Amino acid sequence: MPSHSQVFGQFRYPTPPLQTLAETHEREFLRYRKITADARELATDPRDLYDMLELDKRTDRILPNGLCLLPPRQACAKGNACLTCDKFATDTTFLPELTAQ
Repeated sequence: MPSHSQVFGQFRYPTPPLQTLAETHEREFLRYRKITADARELATDPRDLYDMLELDKRTDRILPNGLCLLPPRQACAKGNACLTCDKFATDTTFLPELTAQ
């Protein structure tokens, strides 16, 4: 039996790659309008909301001066050397923190 398939009864279905699952998840999330509890359009861009929800799953990767782009299943061996790490990303929203450092 191949390692990349699931068997249900007599049928065998290929297991989609993780990238395909992530793309499908994002596409389905963005497919529907987002509204508040009182049925108003949500002011937040749906793509920003999706990014926030995905980042929330990786709260250990949110830094005071940027974001850690290390894949979720990998551990960090750099300690606090984020500014010299190639997996570190930041933008102008973190400018005050970066200036203070």
